[in-house]
Amino acid sequence: GALDALNLCLLAVTRPGDSVIIESPTFYGALQSLERIGLEAIEVPTHPREG
Repeated sequence: GALDALNLCLLAVTRPGDSVIIESPTFYGALQSLERIGLEAIEVPTHPREG
């Protein structure tokens, strides 16, 4: 499904140890994918109303 597609995209454009910017809060499955691949998540805080 969608998570498999995310994994394939991440594997295509990153290498283990790379940093990836991701919005926070985010889908927990995305964080698990980053960790499983060996990527560092840099979370950027967002607010539902202000972005």
